[in-house]
Amino acid sequence: MEEQNDIQQDSLFSIVPGGDHEASDIVAYKIQMMEEVQTTWQELFHGFDELHAITYSLGIKQVESVMGLFQRGDVVIGSPSQVRQAVQELLAEQEFDLKTICQNAYLQQRIKDGSFQFYLEDGGVHAKIYLLRADDGRNRIILGSANFSRQAWNGTQLV
Repeated sequence: MEEQNDIQQDSLFSIVPGGDHEASDIVAYKIQMMEEVQTTWQELFHGFDELHAITYSLGIKQVESVMGLFQRGDVVIGSPSQVRQAVQELLAEQEFDLKTICQNAYLQQRIKDGSFQFYLEDGGVHAKIYLLRADDGRNRIILGSANFSRQAWNGTQLV
């Protein structure tokens, strides 16, 4: 007998409330390219309070640098093969042996105080998505091919 799951999954799309729409209608946003600008990753991520990232792989030094700009956030690592087995097991259970997860004292403190978390997607996700939110309501979404590493954000890989 198949077990029933009562947990409702969040959707990436908003259901259209009321009106002459079908129950299955969703809200989709059309985005227009306005201009191309030269910038740095520091400027791109500056001025927001919260970061939620999905990446295939990461570099702890880059995560530390970027997370220093945010009050809170989390990172989903999309490839289990990118982290050691012991770390995979801890992340799967959301148990944090800080010295095993990372040797970085800054990130250890952020994990310990609850302002930052790592997650591991065991099915494998190749997407790179960075969702930035400001407490004043501003949002920024960064989509591209850049993993959460210095090599990816040093200007030689297209974002």
